[in-house]
Amino acid sequence: MMPKDNFFSQINCDRCGKKLTARICSWFNTETICMDCSAKEDEIKKTLRQQGKNPSDFEGCGYIPNEIEHCPKCGKTMCFQRDTEDMPHEYDVCHECGKHICIECSKTIDETPYCPDCFSMVKK
Repeated sequence: MMPKDNFFSQINCDRCGKKLTARICSWFNTETICMDCSAKEDEIKKTLRQQGKNPSDFEGCGYIPNEIEHCPKCGKTMCFQRDTEDMPHEYDVCHECGKHICIECSKTIDETPYCPDCFSMVKK
């Protein structure tokens, strides 16, 4: 049996919670969103273009690529929206200085993440 599609019967925006007077499906995931949230997605797509990226590469990606950063240690692109079982997060936040650091560069002590610089100071 196919799951019920509630696109037309849904009352509130999946993203901001506002009452839906008009609706559209998100460009990036399967959320039903309001026109204000859709306008925000248009801004994100514009920013992606300005960064030399093709927004079509992100269509249906399952996350909103509005918080993309690069690891200060290795330069790897990290996205802060992924944090589900099938799309785990790609970064840690250093417990000491608060820097975002990719999983590969992150060092842990008792499951507490540190950037390499803070790790070397804390470990002493």
